[in-house]
Amino acid sequence: TQSTWDPMYWEYFHVDQGSAELFDWYSASDLVEDSILRLAGELFPDREATSLRILDLGMGTSPLLFDLAARGFSALAGVDFSPVSVAFMRAEAAKRGISPATLRLEQGDVCDLSQFDDASFDLLLD
Repeated sequence: TQSTWDPMYWEYFHVDQGSAELFDWYSASDLVEDSILRLAGELFPDREATSLRILDLGMGTSPLLFDLAARGFSALAGVDFSPVSVAFMRAEAAKRGISPATLRLEQGDVCDLSQFDDASFDLLLD
């Protein structure tokens, strides 16, 4: 079997298998969202949680960023090494009417975030 670290795995997962759906490896998105809100309140007590700038490292095809946008977060970004996953997520964002100004989705290596300005984010999710 191919490793999930191999970009070709994701092409197989999404294209060859026809698995064009959102998928989260770890947890139900609402549990993660609640944890983010709680953490935001603890780390940034003087800020509205929805104003936080959040980057999801290795977003894959998780619905989390879409769910955060639906809750009113407006400075979201995701990065993934798989061009297939990024294309899928961009198409899904467009279907949901989420603008690139609200949700920036980039293909790249999480160890090289040079496509983002320094200090661009308040929270990084992995």
